[in-house]
Amino acid sequence: MSGASPPPFPRTHRGKANCNGSVRVGLDGLTTPSSDWKVIIDFYEALHWIETYLGTKHPSLRRRESYGDTQRDVQTHLRSLYNSYFGLLTASFHFRYQLAFAEPIDVQKADSHAKRIRDHVKQALNLP
Repeated sequence: MSGASPPPFPRTHRGKANCNGSVRVGLDGLTTPSSDWKVIIDFYEALHWIETYLGTKHPSLRRRESYGDTQRDVQTHLRSLYNSYFGLLTASFHFRYQLAFAEPIDVQKADSHAKRIRDHVKQALNLP
């Protein structure tokens, strides 16, 4: 249904990003069985922050319907965050589809990438 519906408002993505961040914090203190979910939730939080930015700064961009579309737009409009986005995307796929458990270092890397994206977008958009 390409182009059938308008993209969600940036505030909707911001709400989802905040919700994912809260869920992620709720997993702190839990160990290995939930480690993969920590990484996956970090990815989705970051993805919603990216969508918040793109929807606010570049509202004329067409709706992104795949991770490839988002990757292209991040590379074009948020180049400094591309490595963090791609690192989270790759890790999220790994832990979702290869049924691996994340080690503490994987969670730390994902947290760092998600924080970098969140902080950049909040600063760029003057958000609290």
